[in-house]
Amino acid sequence: MNWPDSLSNLYLLGSLQSVPDSLSVCCRNLKALTLSMSRLECNPMEALKDLENLIVLRLLARSFTGTRLRCPGEYFPKLCVLKLWMLEELNELVVEKGAMCKLQELEIRQCKNLAKVAGLRPIGSLESVSLTGVKEKLANDDSLGVSRYIVNAKELIPEEESQRETDKHGRRPGFISFPQ
Repeated sequence: MNWPDSLSNLYLLGSLQSVPDSLSVCCRNLKALTLSMSRLECNPMEALKDLENLIVLRLLARSFTGTRLRCPGEYFPKLCVLKLWMLEELNELVVEKGAMCKLQELEIRQCKNLAKVAGLRPIGSLESVSLTGVKEKLANDDSLGVSRYIVNAKELIPEEESQRETDKHGRRPGFISFPQ
């Protein structure tokens, strides 16, 4: 695919087998990228690493279906905003030393299986961590490595609720639901 040289903002909606190679090669001026419903199984950070001018990265609504999102050191040197929304399988976010060194805002929404976020401590530019619809334990865990003053947590999932088994309709086995 041919991408215009002047492309600065891109929103890709729909299934992708992988991030197009041409994106990293031809879109060097890209400032904002949103992936939604992509269903990528492989870590998208690897495929996007050459987008050195990226300022905003949004991985939304099942754009990534893996369990571990890893950002190796030196990746995304200008990234200021990272938004992770509705990544249902994600249970670990790892930011290696030197990666996203200018990150100011991290927003994680409805990543219900996310149990661990590592590597935020060295990011001195981080001003805001917003957690919505994640496990209560994650929001209260010191392993986030950031000051409590910059963490905004709401609609947290209590630990006992996150451990309950549910069927495909979200009901707990052995309990009868009556229509209201």
